[in-house]
Amino acid sequence: MGRILVVRVDKLGDFCHSLPAISLLKRSLPDAQIDVIVSPIIEPLAKQFDFIDNLLIYRKDDPQLVDTIKQRNYQAA
Repeated sequence: MGRILVVRVDKLGDFCHSLPAISLLKRSLPDAQIDVIVSPIIEPLAKQFDFIDNLLIYRKDDPQLVDTIKQRNYQAA
């Protein structure tokens, strides 16, 4: 699998509860690129985890985020 997008982990609790699943996903698909959408406040924390390949920062009404998601051609979300 090429690219996987993890969506709606923009609150601290959502993000913390998602970490074990994201970690297991990366372990089971080590060659997959795992991108995670987070809010700006979660970004510094999310950068600490090596099983997250890329962060997409969610800012309300940001048209670039939608364009980025379309361009990356995710196989799963």
